[in-house]
Amino acid sequence: MSKKQESGSRRSNKIMLISCGLALVAALIIGVIVNNATSRTRFENEILAINDAFTNGKEQKIEEVLARTVSAGDYAKVEKSLKSYVGDLYKNIIDIKSIADSEAVYDALDGKYLKKNREKLDVVVSELKDADTNIKRLSGDYGRLYNEDGAMEYTKKQNLDENFSKLYIENAKIFYDDDNLRKDYNSTLNVMSATIKVEIEAVEYLKNHLFDWEIKDDELKFKNSDTEKAYYTILQKVEEYQNNTY
Repeated sequence: MSKKQESGSRRSNKIMLISCGLALVAALIIGVIVNNATSRTRFENEILAINDAFTNGKEQKIEEVLARTVSAGDYAKVEKSLKSYVGDLYKNIIDIKSIADSEAVYDALDGKYLKKNREKLDVVVSELKDADTNIKRLSGDYGRLYNEDGAMEYTKKQNLDENFSKLYIENAKIFYDDDNLRKDYNSTLNVMSATIKVEIEAVEYLKNHLFDWEIKDDELKFKNSDTEKAYYTILQKVEEYQNNTY
């Protein structure tokens, strides 16, 4: 092979190597773009899944969606932050529902419950006071979560850059920037707190007038009209208490 041919061959090899290198870089760039696009699509679909789960109100589905991570890279960081935030909002609501459904609150003035606890009404009052304290605590927790500052606390562990922080808050805002949801939440707390306060006062009244009432056929019966009237006057205070709570 002549020097001229050898030089041409080297030049061809060099061009080939450069071309292969450029092709590899292009493939990598395309791969990153495709992966990012795929991850963003998965992220966007997952946001829809979260909204759908909450709209339908199925606890099992909500927990299933919140427990998984479907996107990758920075989108996964946003997804994890958002689900952690939404998960705490959800847990707060579930804890409040648990208090409302508890025997101590739901059955406090029920005939069967009063009959069973007639000799320990002080314990019934104590449990109701604990429930009221827990509702106030949960209300405070929700108040701290239900704003942009509270939502942004959940991004600190993920070190999101400015663009992904904006993406996060745009989606978190769906959950905290809803006046109707806030009103419904506060209204629920008002009713619960007012109901518990009335229950506490009513049970304390029954405890202080233990020999003026009895349970017949699982129903509360009073032995004189004055005691009965005073008891039902207490029950009518629910609206008054609602206007002076949250």
